[in-house]
Amino acid sequence: MIQTKIISFIFLIPTLVINYITLTYLDHNNNLSVFSTSIIFLFNFINISFCVSILFFGFKKSLIFILYCFFILILCDVTFEKFFNKNQTITGDRNLGWILKSNINLKLEDKTSENKKYMINYKTSRVEGFREYGLTDVDREKKILVIGDSFSNAQFASNESMFYSKIEEIFKERNLYHEWFVGGAGGYGSLQQYILLKKHLKDIDPSIVILQFCSNDFENNSFNLESKTIIRSQKFRRPYLINNVITKDNSFVAKIYRILSNYSYVFNVSDMIISNMEYRKYGGYYKENVTKLDIQESIQVTKEILYKFKNLLKPDTKVYSINCSIDNKEKKIAWLDITKNLGIIALPQPNEKLKIAERNGLDIWQRDRGHLNNLGNQIYGEAIAVEILKDLNKN
Repeated sequence: MIQTKIISFIFLIPTLVINYITLTYLDHNNNLSVFSTSIIFLFNFINISFCVSILFFGFKKSLIFILYCFFILILCDVTFEKFFNKNQTITGDRNLGWILKSNINLKLEDKTSENKKYMINYKTSRVEGFREYGLTDVDREKKILVIGDSFSNAQFASNESMFYSKIEEIFKERNLYHEWFVGGAGGYGSLQQYILLKKHLKDIDPSIVILQFCSNDFENNSFNLESKTIIRSQKFRRPYLINNVITKDNSFVAKIYRILSNYSYVFNVSDMIISNMEYRKYGGYYKENVTKLDIQESIQVTKEILYKFKNLLKPDTKVYSINCSIDNKEKKIAWLDITKNLGIIALPQPNEKLKIAERNGLDIWQRDRGHLNNLGNQIYGEAIAVEILKDLNKN
């Protein structure tokens, strides 16, 4: 009996040590994140339960029982992840962090911001990372590449209703026929778009590139800024450009997170719940104050990434940049300055058209008010087509 108590106490030591370190060093100001608190609580619960079990049933029986329970839980967890997330449109990727799945065909029902229902026929191409992937064995003058994030590639409107489809339709009315390639994924920053472009540039070799840019790309491009957020699903998986080197967060926590997020249903659901709790706690996505220096750093790294992006392309490639939303004056000026200096043609007018449509009472947004529904995409696409044709006709 004494031996059992000693073994039980030995297994209790990690709990005591972790709690001491947490209370003394990590949480000395009572500001530990909800995520970290939950992980420590879960460890304490499992470890203390194991220690109590040793006292009542002995070490061997307790060890066999807990290993059996873990095996069943892991088996169920992995199975649930595959079953419940079968309609998930992205999957893990070693280089990009995550990537758009190929050959998806989903029929979904959604609502506009004014609670009106509409149907979505969402498809992805035969090539991973692309919503549309045209024919490659044609002249490069016949190829257009659109690359962006959720504004271009998430499931908020049918493929045929997307802004790029509207551009294609208008071009065809003017006897301009192209093969269209639409790449990217929800949450992508400029570096992920650069990596995707680099991988497929030889096959696509476009004469026109439409780079979709949002204000949150400045945050997505900065490791410093994203480290201050609660969005672990991006900051632990996304590659960053640091000192001109492409790298990831290689901390122990980040590595474990990447493994669990790829295979564990319980982990992903728990992480989502904790993120929602943290969002309410901090009143937004940032858990720390953002300084002017942070913003300047994000602008600088964005400039470096877009320089790499532009330099991948042939000198005669027309590159347009469209913005989904940049209401922050400093960020908008930065986007306009960066694109101008790189010879990228910025098109702020289409986003202004969306603002006018919204002021006129048109229902242009999906229910999250951050992405366009069918009508919004139509207005956006028409405005983009007008600006691109205007520029092409000058030459």
